[in-house]
Amino acid sequence: MIVLRWVLLLCLGMQALASAAPLGLVSWQSNVPSGLAPFAGNKQVLLDLLGPAKGQMLYYPQPASTTPLLVGNTVQQYKHHHYVTGAILLPKPEAQVRALLTRHSAYPATFKLLKSAHTQVQLADSQLMRYHIFLSLPFPMPDVDEVAFMQHDPVQPFNDGFKMRSTLRKGAIHIGVGEFEWYSIDDNTTLLMLTQMADLDRPSGFFVTTIFNAMPEIKTAIPYGLEAYILESVRVSNQLPNPGMAQAWPAVLPNINIQLASTQQLAELAKPTRYHHSGVVQLTHLPVMLKSGSVTFAKQTNNKAKELRFVTSIFTLPVGVERITNVLLQGTEFKKIFRHIRSVKTKVIKPGHVQHSVILRVGVGFFSVGFESVIDIQQQDDRSILIRAVDGDVEWILGKMQLLPMGNSTVVVWTQAGDIGDNAPALLKIGRHLPHYQLLSVVGAGPLVAKEFNRYWQMTNKVQNP
Repeated sequence: MIVLRWVLLLCLGMQALASAAPLGLVSWQSNVPSGLAPFAGNKQVLLDLLGPAKGQMLYYPQPASTTPLLVGNTVQQYKHHHYVTGAILLPKPEAQVRALLTRHSAYPATFKLLKSAHTQVQLADSQLMRYHIFLSLPFPMPDVDEVAFMQHDPVQPFNDGFKMRSTLRKGAIHIGVGEFEWYSIDDNTTLLMLTQMADLDRPSGFFVTTIFNAMPEIKTAIPYGLEAYILESVRVSNQLPNPGMAQAWPAVLPNINIQLASTQQLAELAKPTRYHHSGVVQLTHLPVMLKSGSVTFAKQTNNKAKELRFVTSIFTLPVGVERITNVLLQGTEFKKIFRHIRSVKTKVIKPGHVQHSVILRVGVGFFSVGFESVIDIQQQDDRSILIRAVDGDVEWILGKMQLLPMGNSTVVVWTQAGDIGDNAPALLKIGRHLPHYQLLSVVGAGPLVAKEFNRYWQMTNKVQNP
């Protein structure tokens, strides 16, 4: 279901950008927050959270605020909207990062959805760019073949670094702004951040409106997915590190306790009470290799080592650890939490170890798609929970959920990886046509699950405490 959502998400995102060209460049004042604002401007705090490995990515929400946005040729005030920031440490000097970001006509070499980029209007260092976007998809999905127009403003000095703003000028999702911000850390290392937001509550056009009506929850994942797509595109334009020696399951899981030295601080960033939505902080880890034969799947056709991309999502739920554990093990509440789930059958292997057979159905406009997955859930001695797929339509689902008590709430630290197996249904395999599809499907799952669990617990608590 997550993969299908991302197929539709990128399709609607690309079509949303399409429009007739705006008349020209517009000068306007924005208040995009610095990516360092949550850390009081201290780069070292962010660097510590990213960890020493270059190429890891961190996504986090900014506090909700009133912000001006360019709508057509006028500026309107948006209340209680929030930006999301993504950060990555690149093994490149600042001059090379600046060149990559400012040579807009060369963007197709970095961002693979772009087929061409042409300057339509230029005034000094401001440019209005025409981007041709094309993605070939098999039936029943239409090809994405669109034109988008973006205004890029000049690079500005900012603190001891630089920033550059880009504005979406027109489209079905017709309001959006983003700002790159970067700092030289040493001669061969640059900290790059992207802070962006868009108005997803007022779409226009049949295709986008249909998707949002069918799956309104995907709007929660779009800001994180955009961060992942752009920063991953920049990351892979560099020389990539080797995933290293293959490891067995679950030893292949990233060591979160070491890499996230300040889980408490990340949990503070993710507090839903501070933001317009249920806050989520995510860390994208570097690729790793899963040792062949270390996991079994009913429909597995090969036994080769598998490259995986783990993403850690951190969010807060307003209940204790035991209640969350019970919901995960019992499975009876899944239909109330995720509205696309049609049925759940649970097989108890032993106390603290179950397998849920889940059937999902997603209706989009004129067609409906069903999937089945058998999820194995095992509670560990440290009260963490191992989660993986053992049968069904989605072969590669592997993860671990740590539940950390914090007063009357629980901090969820959920590390997961996913991929599309060779025996997946044809509609799921469409996801393989998307750039960075393995990463995007996992990144999208974190905000969606956090939102649905928070909604469920708020509803449950209200019923128990009217």
